[in-house]
Amino acid sequence: MRGHSRSAVVLDVSPLSFTCALGWPDIQGQAHLKTALREDHGGLEAGRFARRREMGTLVRKLYRKTLAQAGEKAQGLYVSVPNEYTQVYMRVLELPVYGRIQASDLAELTAMARETPVPPDYRLLSERPIAWQVDREMVYRSPIGREGKLVKGYYALIYGYNPYCLDLADIVDEAGAALEGFVSVSEALMRYAAKKLNLLGTFVLMDSDALSTYVMAAQRGKLWLMKPFPIGTERLCQDLMQFLPADYEQADRKLRTMRLGPRVGEDSPAARAVEGRLHELLIKAGEELETSGISLSEPIHLVLSGGGWTGLTGAADLAARQVKAKISILTPPPRGASIHSIAMLDQVLSHERPERSWWDEFKKRIIQSNH
Repeated sequence: MRGHSRSAVVLDVSPLSFTCALGWPDIQGQAHLKTALREDHGGLEAGRFARRREMGTLVRKLYRKTLAQAGEKAQGLYVSVPNEYTQVYMRVLELPVYGRIQASDLAELTAMARETPVPPDYRLLSERPIAWQVDREMVYRSPIGREGKLVKGYYALIYGYNPYCLDLADIVDEAGAALEGFVSVSEALMRYAAKKLNLLGTFVLMDSDALSTYVMAAQRGKLWLMKPFPIGTERLCQDLMQFLPADYEQADRKLRTMRLGPRVGEDSPAARAVEGRLHELLIKAGEELETSGISLSEPIHLVLSGGGWTGLTGAADLAARQVKAKISILTPPPRGASIHSIAMLDQVLSHERPERSWWDEFKKRIIQSNH
């Protein structure tokens, strides 16, 4: 193995499978995917795997196979915190300054953000300043050096479900790999979308998997809102089964070949049922966003990602009929990688490595308690 000096390996955990991907930054600093492999794991619910005892062996085989196929070496891997095990809160904190804003003032605001009470069973993964307000002026770049009397920090606090994180840490350890850190899928996906589509203002992303659709909002790629809706491809397949003499697997295959939308759509009760469910999703998403001051009736950018959108022919045209937002679709890269895994690679390679401070501190406490 030749071992690329900046290669990284990520493990994307979905409700039904693992995707292990290896990549490195290319000459332009973009994440370059080398290899991605996928394995089913039998199901994940409430942070626990249906076949928990098998997970260490499964991850070890998948990790080693990924390295062997890529012809690379790696010190360890980054593990995803899926959307369903993530919570996002916006907090507004303020600090009197009475003069020129210093770096120490922003550091104090960040310290205040870290001290915000944590939801039960969750752990702080990151605190990101989305924007600042100096007196009455909103600022989206660092306000250091500006004059003012009061600075407000708008912080997105991203939390991961602690039992899930601890269980995955044990699984990675059983697999004989080093845990490099956890990556919030929602945060990585929004950063990736902003970079890929050159989105500088507020935009909305709807990420759909087998079980749910997550509606997220970001400012310059910084996630500050996420709401789940229990409408995913499983619900669409159940809708199909009411109109077709088919079992679930047959309905899933039919869903992948169905054509939707006003231009190429099928004129059948089954197709109308799926279209009706997607209309319902867009209405519910729009209502939730409006409570946060965002309207899909305005010409903002709406990004669609995940199997619930990219696997449906005509889904973007269907959405365009219902909203005025400009619509883009994030398509997964070739060679079997999920859109989540390439977004994770982009974050750990092209942006910044996720902090491990909470994990290191937790291990220290365990060591201290044993002495």
